[in-house]
Amino acid sequence: MSKILKIITALILLSLLAFVIRTVYFKVYGISVDEIVNNAVNQAEQVVEDALKKADRAVEKSLKQTESAADKTIQQVEKDIKEQLNK
Repeated sequence: MSKILKIITALILLSLLAFVIRTVYFKVYGISVDEIVNNAVNQAEQVVEDALKKADRAVEKSLKQTESAADKTIQQVEKDIKEQLNK
């Protein structure tokens, strides 16, 4: 049981040490957590914006194709009706 406690204690100390090292590193190099978060948010916003633009283009293309297909169908139906009336 004492080995488990030693392992747990060692893990806790390593976690604290890692936190202290990270904090010191950020202070030395002038990095703030807020900057990191803001950069991540900005990148996420850009990714979402790009995805929305691509989706808009895809929808517009699909609508144009659907409209074109509908026009062709209407023309074909009109042609068929005229042929039936001429018989």
